[in-house]
Amino acid sequence: MYQEENLKEKIKSTCKGKNKMPSALTKLIKFEASQEAPLQGYFELHWFDDEVLSRFITDAKMRERFAVFGKSADGYPYALWLDDDNVQRVIKIHSGDYATYLADNFVDFLLLLSMGHFEEEGEKNPNFQPWITKNLGIAIPETDTDLLKNKAANNEKFMAWMHEHCEGF
Repeated sequence: MYQEENLKEKIKSTCKGKNKMPSALTKLIKFEASQEAPLQGYFELHWFDDEVLSRFITDAKMRERFAVFGKSADGYPYALWLDDDNVQRVIKIHSGDYATYLADNFVDFLLLLSMGHFEEEGEKNPNFQPWITKNLGIAIPETDTDLLKNKAANNEKFMAWMHEHCEGF
């Protein structure tokens, strides 16, 4: 695991142009550093340098739209994606030709992650949901319905964007 400041700077270095690091991510880095257990399941805060990201997204200009902040048990990156309206979305890149739209924003991603989405297996951190409520001022919803209502349509739009702008998708 990386030291808190080192990880913060490494992730921040992947945020280019208008794709800024969300304040909730800065807070999450600090929280993770204070924990002995993983955040949730096998999800891990992590960064990938541009060389590694280029294996997934070959076009350098398009890579600027992505800021990696985590990885899954299978080693694939979680990233912030800046859409054409300059809105940050959360996606997971599975391989050189497949990616998934996960959430409309970083806070929704955290809520879904805390509810067991994305990294269903592995240790659950009992401090994660209370931390979200206290530090982000957001109650954990009883169901994921509202958080997922646009996911299928947004995944379709995201994949269309990837096919149009990223060679190999």
